[in-house]
Amino acid sequence: MPTYHSHVGVAFYNFPGFPPQWVLVISEHRRFKGKVWCNSAIETVDGWRESSKKCTQSLAALDPMALLSGIVYVAYSPMPIKKLQGVVSKCRIASEAGHSLVPDSDVPEKYVTRALLQLCRGRSLRLPTLDPIALADMIRDRASVLQKVEQNPTVDNKFPVVRLIKRGP
Repeated sequence: MPTYHSHVGVAFYNFPGFPPQWVLVISEHRRFKGKVWCNSAIETVDGWRESSKKCTQSLAALDPMALLSGIVYVAYSPMPIKKLQGVVSKCRIASEAGHSLVPDSDVPEKYVTRALLQLCRGRSLRLPTLDPIALADMIRDRASVLQKVEQNPTVDNKFPVVRLIKRGP
């Protein structure tokens, strides 16, 4: 039976000696299990381009050279994964991500921020702000919580998921 809703988040992958890599993740499950689409900007010899992959076994297996530190849960969407994927892929965001949208950040971070804003503008989900700098700061702030959690997701396929907006005191 098809699922007609999705959950959107930002996964963080750590490479030794580099800043965390931001990846937009879209799933039918709020804990990002099962069928998950991973979208990121990657650099090729022809410049930056969008990469979209279906991660069926585990988000931890997306890149064997990186360690998944966790996911910042951004929003619920009443739209199915396929619809959200279409909105993101139509934007051709990766080639535009080199423009100065978020100061002092790398292209994958800019790509994810732009993709989230495009999903919001297309009424696919709601965000707490439409300011790209504020949104990136909010995500970065919540990602710092993930860095404090000690675990190994490649072994037990478990990883922390924290909400973008803190609830309660």
